[in-house]
Amino acid sequence: MLRLFLAVCCVASVMTQPAGAQALLNRDSWRPSFENDPQGGVLCVWSIYISIQRIGAVCFPEETAFQTALDETVRRMDDFIIANMPTTREVLDAARREGLRMSGTDEIVPQRCRGSDRRARDMLNMYRHSRMSGADSMRAEVDRLLATPRRPSMNPCL
Repeated sequence: MLRLFLAVCCVASVMTQPAGAQALLNRDSWRPSFENDPQGGVLCVWSIYISIQRIGAVCFPEETAFQTALDETVRRMDDFIIANMPTTREVLDAARREGLRMSGTDEIVPQRCRGSDRRARDMLNMYRHSRMSGADSMRAEVDRLLATPRRPSMNPCL
């Protein structure tokens, strides 16, 4: 679990310019906020859910109802991020690819379905926990998280 958390943080830091860099924010920029958001870290939850989504699609393709709910939930977070951050869908998709690569999710995900190493077990357990909590619980969590338009932040994360 800690490794996944660190990978999520690493995703955001890779996509963020150094603190001393001055850049104009435009629709093509991706500068995650690390400010503490009392309503929750949208980017943190998004980073976790994109990993859970990929694990589910590869390791549990027969669970179509939960996969559909997960896809819908991630799409809602995508839309929220694009609406509230100076970015585009293309930049967000690139951040998703980089995030999955950095977390190791895409690295050897088919082999990880067996959970043969600790990182794989953590990812599989996160998927299973989400599935056991149910689609309604996941939707309610995301409804609360996205209730107020604001700049998405990574913090608090887990």
